[in-house]
Amino acid sequence: MYCRISHVNDDDQTGVERQERICRDVAERLGLIVAEDQVVVDNNRSAWQHKRKRPGWDALLAEASQGRIRHVVPYHPDRLMRQPRDLEELLQIADDHDITLHGPANRRDLADPDDRFFLRLEVAHACRSSDDTSRRLIDSMIDRAKEGRPHTGRRRYGYDKTGMVVVSEEATIVREIFTRYLDGVSPVQLAKELYQRGEKTAEGRNWSAPRARDVLDSRHVAGIRVFRGEEIGDGEWPAILDRGMWQEVRERRAYRMTHAVSAAAAPGRPRMADCYPYRIATRRGDLTLVWRPGEGDAPDELAVDDLGRLLAFHDLETLREYCDRNGWEIVWEGEGTLDLGVVRRWVEHPDLGAVPAGLLLDAWNFFEDLSCSLKAGPPLPSQGPIHDSAYEKIFGGEALEPTAGEGAWTDEETAAVRELLRMGLGLWEQAVHRSGTG
Repeated sequence: MYCRISHVNDDDQTGVERQERICRDVAERLGLIVAEDQVVVDNNRSAWQHKRKRPGWDALLAEASQGRIRHVVPYHPDRLMRQPRDLEELLQIADDHDITLHGPANRRDLADPDDRFFLRLEVAHACRSSDDTSRRLIDSMIDRAKEGRPHTGRRRYGYDKTGMVVVSEEATIVREIFTRYLDGVSPVQLAKELYQRGEKTAEGRNWSAPRARDVLDSRHVAGIRVFRGEEIGDGEWPAILDRGMWQEVRERRAYRMTHAVSAAAAPGRPRMADCYPYRIATRRGDLTLVWRPGEGDAPDELAVDDLGRLLAFHDLETLREYCDRNGWEIVWEGEGTLDLGVVRRWVEHPDLGAVPAGLLLDAWNFFEDLSCSLKAGPPLPSQGPIHDSAYEKIFGGEALEPTAGEGAWTDEETAAVRELLRMGLGLWEQAVHRSGTG
């Protein structure tokens, strides 16, 4: 059983929970028994983007290629495939194994020439629809670039969501990062100090070396307009830094990166990625995970083994030995800790006492990283405007204070966050049950 919903505004945005309910109804009518580990989900994963990873889809293909799947029940073929190459890959596997697609409206036997023909038409139509959406988005971005306005999307550190208004407290930190980098302080040390001071990134996460590098590489803070990776002039928004300082940092970064790559390419020395230990405190004891921040727009990830199982360690020595064997460089300074025991208490027994809003934000971010990292497992609830407003309020630190007026969560927002965290705790329990440890 396969469910997916994308960030992109497809014509059909049916949530994965409802998709699963519909697919289970279909399976029940057909007399098919679906175990929990036979439900694969790609929540907020586009099937149109060529380079976007879909762990659920990859897991489904792996199982099918081993002959372990005879029936696939998607909500609709375009939830499963929006690129012809995806369909051809599945058909190639079906040539060796008898596979049938079932859906609410039709049934497709992948060995039947007529069904294969109609599937190719449906996928081609879905691909055309995605191309049309892409063209409209690109046209919109070109118009914004010509007008000197920034592209919308993920909030840039130092600016509000529009990218046009400077956030003064963050702008001070941006200047600090650039100035101290020119003084010789590394991104790792900068991130460590910001973490120790309790500062957060634009997404409300702890600082890490890749996040500090993102700020150093940002042309937005210098008021530089960019389209498709090319500088095309000055933006209409206020710059936080003067162009001279930004250029000096860029040249220093290029010099250091060149020498770092040369050193990493030396014989017998593998290139390593930044990894951070992340301790999870629970009522049954502590586990330490390996957290890897994403570069640029790439999502943060928690390390998994070759089978897609979460790597969880009971002691640091075992973690250290595992990382040494795999050539992973661990940044030990400033180990993060998340107390899921307190989060569970708030979710299951909200009347037992208050919890810090920041803890719930950390748990929210953690569960999203966990969901993106695992190849299979129950999805987090689809997030909509109610979650967006709750997420924004949590930065003020008063989301759980009833007397905070408009800064406090409404009953609806509180219920939405509690349900999301409840699902996150379930995902965590399942991940730990299946986890691999060194």
